[in-house]
Amino acid sequence: MSGAGSRRATRDAMDADGAAAPERFDGAMPALVRHSSLLAALFDAGVAVAEYRARGDAAWLLPSEVRQLGAVSAKRLAEFAAGRACARLALQQLGLPRVALPPLADRCPAWPSTVVGSISHTTGFCVAAVAPRRRYRSIGIDVERIDDVEPGIWSHLLTPAEMQALQALPAARRQRFAALAFSAKEAFYKAQYTLTRQWLEFHDVEIDSVEPIDDARGHLRLRARRALPGVPSCWPARYLVHERWLFTGVALSV
Repeated sequence: MSGAGSRRATRDAMDADGAAAPERFDGAMPALVRHSSLLAALFDAGVAVAEYRARGDAAWLLPSEVRQLGAVSAKRLAEFAAGRACARLALQQLGLPRVALPPLADRCPAWPSTVVGSISHTTGFCVAAVAPRRRYRSIGIDVERIDDVEPGIWSHLLTPAEMQALQALPAARRQRFAALAFSAKEAFYKAQYTLTRQWLEFHDVEIDSVEPIDDARGHLRLRARRALPGVPSCWPARYLVHERWLFTGVALSV
């Protein structure tokens, strides 16, 4: 992605290959970081999902993570800490050690070689999903505050076909559709990146179908509008709405 998309992708953690650092986190998990049965419904069985709804704390980070992250704003440091805490709890749910997850050169976490994973955060919510590599080639998860996807950016996010679908909806439903498109594309970008290492524009993928289009949860299909090496052109995804947030999960099985 470029522009707004690339900025979002570099601050959100995505899937990546790479061996985890030898450090382990031996402290107590923050009390509000918890397994998310709600968001686990975005995937088939075998994916561990953890969530956190407060401000992260740099004390939760390991030295290699702080070192690789470098100088960042206090907001970014808190988001990073929250994401790593969620990811470590998800690893623990799979029976794996809570290891360091330093960012690589492309800002993706150095996941243990036996898993694939994805992290996302927005104002008031952080989530991480981790799955065994023997069952999944890649996964992507995304969270958006619905009201943050403002009409001024819709034409940047949506393809002409998506804009046509949005305009056909009653006005009250358009905000959610735009948030769904944004979230689904972000989840797709993360899932495909671990396999292709391709940066995409928002118009490089579009929603091919949604069922239902305005319910609290449902299924959709995403279609890549450019060739991506080694991956299918159409990807299934799931979404759900909870309070002010919209979540999307994308997974490619082995």
